[in-house]
Amino acid sequence: MFCLRLSNNSITCGRYFCRSLNFNMKQLLIFFTTALLFTSCVKDRTISTPTTTVNNGTRTIIDYWNFNGTNVITPTISNVPGDSLHGDFLTVDDTTGYIDSYTMPVGAPNNNAQNGDPLGNALRVRNPVTDLIISAPTTGYKDIIVSYSEAKSSNGASTNTVSYTIDGTNYITYPGASATYTVQVDPDYTLESFDFTAITGANNNPDFKVKITFSNGNTATSGNDRFDNLTVEGNSISGGTSNVPAITSSATVNGTINTAFTDTVKASNTPTSFALTGIIPPGLTINTTTGIISGTPSVANTYVDTVKATNANGTGTQILTIIINPPATLTLLHYWDFNNTTSLTTLITPTISNVPGDSLHFDFTTVTSTTGYFDSVASTVTSQNAQNGDVDGDALRVRNPCLDFIISAPTTNYKNIVVTYAEDESSSKGASDSVYYTIDGVNYFNSGITPVYYTPSVDPLYTLYSYDFSSIPNVSNNPNFKIKIVFSNGNLGTSGNDRFDNLTVQGVHQ
Repeated sequence: MFCLRLSNNSITCGRYFCRSLNFNMKQLLIFFTTALLFTSCVKDRTISTPTTTVNNGTRTIIDYWNFNGTNVITPTISNVPGDSLHGDFLTVDDTTGYIDSYTMPVGAPNNNAQNGDPLGNALRVRNPVTDLIISAPTTGYKDIIVSYSEAKSSNGASTNTVSYTIDGTNYITYPGASATYTVQVDPDYTLESFDFTAITGANNNPDFKVKITFSNGNTATSGNDRFDNLTVEGNSISGGTSNVPAITSSATVNGTINTAFTDTVKASNTPTSFALTGIIPPGLTINTTTGIISGTPSVANTYVDTVKATNANGTGTQILTIIINPPATLTLLHYWDFNNTTSLTTLITPTISNVPGDSLHFDFTTVTSTTGYFDSVASTVTSQNAQNGDVDGDALRVRNPCLDFIISAPTTNYKNIVVTYAEDESSSKGASDSVYYTIDGVNYFNSGITPVYYTPSVDPLYTLYSYDFSSIPNVSNNPNFKIKIVFSNGNLGTSGNDRFDNLTVQGVHQ
């Protein structure tokens, strides 16, 4: 305590002053302490005030290819229009690299499969090849992730580099060490995943694409890389997974009585189950997991049903009209009887041509006068598949060494396409044939048709082969449709030949 002693009185006054001063100091201390505590509380409240947090939710499937269907490049799930796959090859013609399907080996990992999809086929990109482009518009989505499972054959490209574009033209290498990776040999499939969350240009972008560029083995004439269960995922800008499925597939589908039918119900926001209610065409059922309606309808009629797609947030519905038509009458689009042997040109000129653009093309290992070529040969047996009462005549003979026989058969304005021909081989040929088709004029597939592989019988025992493309809708009304018959096991000899007669392409006018 501070006090001044001046006199007795002053002492007394000093004590009073000191006591007063002591009291006032206590009050002052309490005041400052209270003020300090108040200020600290205000400051603490300011720091701890929560900021707004965006709830990204769980990513949903924007696009998904499981590659198990008849058309291997058609998306299994497509929630944004414009998704596609495209292969770029070093030489775009029928004797070099192409895309087809590949049956996954038993026991291979089913990496990245969605909705419980079983192990089935993979996408096979054959050498020589430059790159595979994934067009994946992200309209309405953000925080994009692209994933797929991959392996290669022993001669396939062993190094891949991933890049992306946000303007649809100019590509940028994916940031990070995973941009370039080594591909393992089948069946050692590896899951590759690329996170574009930090790349805001990938969000809500109709031009977003991902490019996989091949190297170290991609220029060989054999070998391939194999892809399975390709997904493009993101968070919905309008609220993540809170959206109810919206059905995006067609509201009207057509089928033919006693003919295999298939249609896939497609919906946004990753449905977990599907249903079809109403009077369902006899013979058809829906797979409640995949949404595939399939079977062989047995009664022609028009059926109005309701299709449903459900996830954890609710159910989306749509009226679905299924029209089952009576048996269709096939029209002859293209026909070669090979009886006009005036010249090689007339030999392969169509006998009947109802759609422009049909032609035959042959690929030989070396195009010289001493190696493979085609000509005519007399047919000594009753004609199979002859049209309009045509008599036995000549057949088309494709001589070794040869690679393949390509039939360009536009189907413009026609559907339910059927290709048929009679074939045998000379005794010295010993070949095996495999059959492919293309819907874009470049990339060939063999899924959805049978037989894919066969060994022709020996002349004069012709065998009739017929391929029904009714269940492959992209073959219909297609100016780029072609069939390719690839020769092997004996096709490189300097003698021997395969013989074709009465080649027809038929369809139903749309």
